[in-house]
Amino acid sequence: MVKAFFHPLNIVMLVVVVLAGLFAARWLAPLGLLLWLIMFFNQYRVVQNRENGSSS
Repeated sequence: MVKAFFHPLNIVMLVVVVLAGLFAARWLAPLGLLLWLIMFFNQYRVVQNRENGSSS
C-alpha cells in the first residue's frame, strides 16, 4: 500500500484536491477525494498484481 501511496501521480492528485477544496470551492474537496481514493486503490491493485505475478 505504501508503494501505491508514494506513486507520483497519486501525490500530485491529492495536493490538487486539497488546494481545490481550500481555494476554489468547498464542494470540490469531497468529490476530489473520492476520485483520488478510486485512483489510489486502482494503483494499489496494480502493484499487488505485479508483486504476485498476476496479469489481470
